[in-house]
Amino acid sequence: METLYALLADYANLSQEGKLNVLGIFGKLVATKVPCTHPQLYLVLRFRATPGEKGSERRLQVKLVDEDGRVTQTLPPIPLQIPADSPGIFAEVNAILQLNGLTFDRFGSYQFEVLIDGDTKAVIPFVVEPAQPEPVAGRE
Repeated sequence: METLYALLADYANLSQEGKLNVLGIFGKLVATKVPCTHPQLYLVLRFRATPGEKGSERRLQVKLVDEDGRVTQTLPPIPLQIPADSPGIFAEVNAILQLNGLTFDRFGSYQFEVLIDGDTKAVIPFVVEPAQPEPVAGRE
């Protein structure tokens, strides 16, 4: 199984026709102070499975890792069903994870590590940085 894309967004869903809708792709979170809690974000993933994987179930896991390599949060494993009846040679599978209330203890670099059956399939880097002060009128 290979990862076709992995990204962070403000919102994502699949339409009734199976179209992926993604809004507000980002790689930076801004906070006034730390620790901070981000109310909601979406982790959007698309995988391509080999013909031999059709009809199987894989285990998707996501870890949040800080710049020191410390795992700060681990999501519970999620079953990922590979459709058996996909047209074509390969099966493609979307995973849209809504993550609520993630807490970041400090400013800096982070990454989501995406694992399938324990193997890292994607790394999504991003930063949490301090908000810049608003300019004061009349000062330059």
